[in-house]
Formats: sequence, C-alpha cells, structure tokens
Amino acid sequence: MNLWDRGNASDYELECPMPSTNGHAKTIQKVKELLTLRNLADAADLLDRTPFSLYEAHNHFNDEFGVLRFEVSMARYEELRLFRTDPYSKHLLGAIADVFWELTIYIRIIDAEITEDSGLVAPPDPPITLVIVDRALRDAEILLAQAGPVSAVDRVHTALHGYLLDQCRRAGITDGIGDPNSSRLFGLIQRHPVFTQANAGPWATQMTSLLRALGSIISVLEPLRNRGSVAHPNEELLSQAEAMLFINSARTVINYLAAKLPR
Repeated sequence: MNLWDRGNASDYELECPMPSTNGHAKTIQKVKELLTLRNLADAADLLDRTPFSLYEAHNHFNDEFGVLRFEVSMARYEELRLFRTDPYSKHLLGAIADVFWELTIYIRIIDAEITEDSGLVAPPDPPITLVIVDRALRDAEILLAQAGPVSAVDRVHTALHGYLLDQCRRAGITDGIGDPNSSRLFGLIQRHPVFTQANAGPWATQMTSLLRALGSIISVLEPLRNRGSVAHPNEELLSQAEAMLFINSARTVINYLAAKLPR
C-alpha cells in the first residue's frame, strides 16, 4: 500500500534491502534526532515504534531510488491506511523522507505491507513504568523486522529482566532484589498475593509445577543471551529457530504476568 511518494512513483520494483551497516544505523538515529529537533516528534515516534526496512528500487525509466517500507500487522496496516487521506500524516511522511534525503538516502516512496505469520508469540503490551522496558520492547520489534530474531534476543531479554524488576518493585517486594537475575526475580514476584490465591485453587499442584517449569526456562535465557546472541562478540550464535524459541519464551512470561498481576 502506497502511503506517500514524490510523484510519478507508482510503477516501481523493489530490488533488495539496503545493506544494514553501523553507518546505516547511525543515519537512521540521526533522522529521528533531526525530526525531534525540528518539532516533528510525531514523525520521529512513527519511525521509532513501527518496524520498517529500507529497500533499493527502480522504475521503468531505470531511475534508482529508495523505498521505506513499514512491515506491520493487519490492525496496524488499517491504521496506516488512513495516512493516505490525512494531510497531517502525509506531512509527517514527507518530513521523514526529506530528512533521509538530507542524509544521503534518497527515499522516493513510503509504503506499508502486512507481515505474514512469523510463528512468534504476540508481542507484549503490558503497563510499563520503566522507560528501558518500553524502549527494549520497541527496539526488539524493529530488530525482528529488519534483522531477524537472532538480533532481537538481547533486547527481548532486557525487556523481560526489566519488567520483572519493575513488577517486584511495584508490588513492594524489595527484600532480596539487590542485583538479581531474571530467574531470581521471577521467584520473588510469586510472593504477590495473586499467586497465593492461585496456589490455593483446584489446580494448585499443576500450577506450582508449571511455574517451576517457567522458572527453569527463565534460568537458561540469561546464559543463552550472554553466549549466543549479539549482546557480546560471540563466535557461535543461536540459530533462527532457537532465537524464536527464546523470544517466544520471554514473551509468554511477560504476557502471562501482564494478565495475572493487577494493572
């Protein structure tokens, strides 16, 4: 779906994603910073919270240019569809393209595409009071779209760790926190009264076993993140399937706690 273009750009073919280099990543960060400095925070936020990729493209005149493609869920796709007729939204998209152009990436078209089912658990959207958790979750979505699950492992683990720490503090469970790992925090949060009530129900034995199993899973996520992700200069990284399992496991824990704990 074409959201914005510079005119006469409807006939084009994508070629390949633009190389994702450190310089490329710095350019994207500069785009966001410049948009914010120019009182276009809404445009910077759009880039920050919507997964996207940059593609090389050409048309039948053999013009070469860039395409910024948002890769989104069906619900988000429907939200973006309104950008085609909303003058303010069109203004934001044009501003994004102009700043990319200033920084040597000639964006001629901005479009949106519905992503196919990736096999991933739905991304968490819990109530958050820690900025780092919100940022890590958004960064993970962008990395998933642009670089794949292996690159997103570190950010997903940061989100899980920060979310567990945040929930313990909000529940007043501070004894023994110090500088704990995620597994320790998951054990501490189970002191919350909602878990006491669950453990007294008809499925108490089964739920206790399930929570212990989740705790065991969480205990292996940290070493996997440290030794099998791009968090450090590791020589052997997780495969794509293993990275997806890691992400699904962490997302499942966050989604469960978000549904279980008081909002």
